[in-house]
Parts: sequence; C-alpha cells; structure tokens
Amino acid sequence: AVRVQLDRDGLDGAEAARLTRDTGARVVIPSHFWMFAEHDGDLAGFLTACRQIAPDARPVVMTQGERYLYRRQ
Repeated sequence: AVRVQLDRDGLDGAEAARLTRDTGARVVIPSHFWMFAEHDGDLAGFLTACRQIAPDARPVVMTQGERYLYRRQ
C-alpha cells in the first residue's frame, strides 16, 4: 500500500498514479486533498489517472478520522 499527498506541495494526480504503478502498490490512499482552503488537490483527476496508469491498484478514499486496516491476501 502507498499513501500519496495530493496538494500543491505534493504530487499531482498523474504523478501519484505513476508512483503507485512503479511501486506495484495494490492499494493507494490519497491524502491532504481539500484539507485546507489553500490546498488544491484534485481527487477526481487522481482517480481518473489511477484507472488509466495504475489499473491494478485500488484507490481507497477515506473520510477524516476513518481508519483502514490493510491485510495481506
């Protein structure tokens, strides 16, 4: 699994999708999008890029405070 930071100081959607693909992650959790008013993370763009660039990865979009438990298959 990999966590990607989607905002002006992190990665854009295509960069995050390439990182996901290049690391072979099966799960990707985007973070920091819309966290602050000045952040301009594009969640929809990331999800689209993931489908195109890293189709084997499963994006998990979480709400604030939500937990995710990753279990090996």
